[in-house]
Amino acid sequence: MTSDYFADGIRSKITDDTTHPDSYYEPDYFVPDNHGTAHLSVIAEDGSAVAATSTINLYFGSKVMSRSTGIIFNDEMDDFSSPHMINGFGIPPSPNNFIQPGKRPLSSMCPTIIFDKDNKVKMVVGASGGTKITTATALVSLIHSHASSPSDSQNCQVFEVILNSLFFNYDLKKAVTEPRVHNQLNPNMTVVEQGFEKSVLEGLVQKNHVTQLLPTPDSVVQAVVRQGEHLCAESDPRKGGYPAGY
Repeated sequence: MTSDYFADGIRSKITDDTTHPDSYYEPDYFVPDNHGTAHLSVIAEDGSAVAATSTINLYFGSKVMSRSTGIIFNDEMDDFSSPHMINGFGIPPSPNNFIQPGKRPLSSMCPTIIFDKDNKVKMVVGASGGTKITTATALVSLIHSHASSPSDSQNCQVFEVILNSLFFNYDLKKAVTEPRVHNQLNPNMTVVEQGFEKSVLEGLVQKNHVTQLLPTPDSVVQAVVRQGEHLCAESDPRKGGYPAGY
């Protein structure tokens, strides 16, 4: 994935005037149907950082609880692909993700720690939300760092938390709360949250995206950003969370 030929192959398929059928992108992947997931982002006083995502996978996990600890066991086997079985997101099975001894199933989790040019922790971020974890985490970071003025901020649309925060220079609260967009190729549907910018949605339709409005949010992001000597933290209000410090 870090080779020049792989990047060149991806780049050659980018078009600015239209999107394409999912077969155009030659998909060969599996995205798990995750529920019961939580994420924790922490930066400590000494500068150390932790990004941890945990899950029991589906609701109530394996439906088995330890008698000694009270912990509900996960059913992470659901993250594997099985022949002729399509998961809850409509994604077909991937041979690369079939069950084998000693193998770890694929996951959409992406706990992330970002460093600045001085090798200091700049951002700690992650999310819950099944297949939407990756796009939600990426969007929050981008919007936080790219806008050069308030007017720029108003015109920049989300492309999730990392993008919102580190590229668009939104304050962290705005980066986390902005309506999000998501497309996982299969099913080939571009979904947006309530309140998503209408002109951007119309632009997607003009580029042949099939769009759908999410009735309720699916992704929940937790993020901490270092700004100079200060730390800014945000717990996604989509799930009623709030940040804490000491």
